[in-house]
Amino acid sequence: MRALRIRGGRLWTGEAGCPRAEEMLVLGERIVAVGTTDEIERHPSARDARSLDLSGESVVPGITDGHLHLNMYAKQRFALDLEDAVSLRDLLERIRNAAATCPPDRWIYGVKFNNARWNDPRMPNRWDLDGLGLSQPVVLQRICTHVNVANGRALLRGGLIGSPESDHDGVLLEEAAFPLLETMKAELFGGGRMEELLGDACRELASYGVTSIHPCGADYYGMEEGLDLYQGLFRKNKLPVRVFSYHDKFPVPPLRSGFGDGWVTFQGYKLYLDGTIGARTAALSEPYADDPDNRGLLNHSLEHLIGLLREARARGLQTLIHTIGDAALDQALDALAAVESASWPPLPYPYRINHLQVCRPDQVARLAALPVFGDVQPSFVPSDLGIAPLRLGLVRVNWSYAWRTLLEAGIPLSASSDSPVESLNPWRGVWAAVNRTDDAGNPEGGFLPDQKLGLDQTLHMFTTTPARAVGREKDLGRLAPGCLADFAVLEDDLFAMPQEELLHVKVRFTFAGGACTWGDLDGWERIG
Repeated sequence: MRALRIRGGRLWTGEAGCPRAEEMLVLGERIVAVGTTDEIERHPSARDARSLDLSGESVVPGITDGHLHLNMYAKQRFALDLEDAVSLRDLLERIRNAAATCPPDRWIYGVKFNNARWNDPRMPNRWDLDGLGLSQPVVLQRICTHVNVANGRALLRGGLIGSPESDHDGVLLEEAAFPLLETMKAELFGGGRMEELLGDACRELASYGVTSIHPCGADYYGMEEGLDLYQGLFRKNKLPVRVFSYHDKFPVPPLRSGFGDGWVTFQGYKLYLDGTIGARTAALSEPYADDPDNRGLLNHSLEHLIGLLREARARGLQTLIHTIGDAALDQALDALAAVESASWPPLPYPYRINHLQVCRPDQVARLAALPVFGDVQPSFVPSDLGIAPLRLGLVRVNWSYAWRTLLEAGIPLSASSDSPVESLNPWRGVWAAVNRTDDAGNPEGGFLPDQKLGLDQTLHMFTTTPARAVGREKDLGRLAPGCLADFAVLEDDLFAMPQEELLHVKVRFTFAGGACTWGDLDGWERIG
């Protein structure tokens, strides 16, 4: 069995009592020793180990992305990127240019447009797109993924209208776009194309030091996560990350959370209670500050939600609940309290509440009293700096994106990208949690600076806590004897570099199960 000795670096272990170490010894797929140079030297496997000699660079546990939509990200890399469109006119011109090189009748799939950044933030509609006079069906997905806009040809192709004379405006909120997206997906991504695109996305994750992901399927939003695709990559030795997947349908045949082989695991059931702040579909207890007649949308009645949670509990499923607005969080808390009031056998996994963007002070106490982990996206802060005060108002925004408040209340938090909504690069999330500014460093001192996190706190959110959330704290998320050898070797010392430079962290090597998944370690076992 091959051994690898990591020395000369600065190890951040994730261990509460011993967060720093000098060296680490890997034997096969596991870590067998972590400690001082003298301690490693005395280990019987050190004598024949290959050495990876460093010069003060950081070594950290493998990064986990605790919530993302990787299939959708993989598709969007193939799509027309509209994130930089600065106006509706600019967006339409980009579509016109794309159509000029696109075969007639082939779908044009545009993604990531963000009308909230435009001087005139009006949502595009069917009539804007039909005005281009294109022969191709066109569907555009807003950056939040909760709004899609289609032209008349796409609405016809997806069966959402029966004739061109329909007055449908082409703006599709939440799961209303499902039939159209299913039609487009079959035509654009069939024939093995999806596995190829997903493999490319997994290799990109490995380049950032990511070794585990918690992808979330949302079939009704066109964001499915196919376990078969991940298993296909694993069989071909092309899966460099461990997969713990969540799905918005109960599994057929019935599966319990944790079913899998250590690389591809069915982890649980995903529930979407509301939408997003950007699309004004997040459910708020008080109206939007910039839309006084609108409080967003709740996707379920309380009774229906309680029924779904009870069904999941009876099936032995961990539940991951999407709540962005505080009204959606109220509903989640009420439903969880009702479900947990009954007598159930122990479930080895906590409930997970995802996003927690708008969380009133009274809700923090209720969260802390329940068996709940939170999943947050630090990179939402730089992205939402311009829009959050407008949508929420100057009072309500002060108890939003409040990660430190939640941690200090004793609520465990894992961090994630929510890609493709945000960058797949986890170091952007680390940077955002510590600095809380936009890319230009504004506002000075950070947005709600009392909510800034320390680097140690943030690293735990990307390593140890997501491992605990899926019941794998014994062998994932730490550099400790007995843990799987999932770790990243960086190009710099994290704790010596200026905090504003965390955005630019580079990874030299990534290892998963002792195999190299990123970087060139000549002659060493590789995955991907």
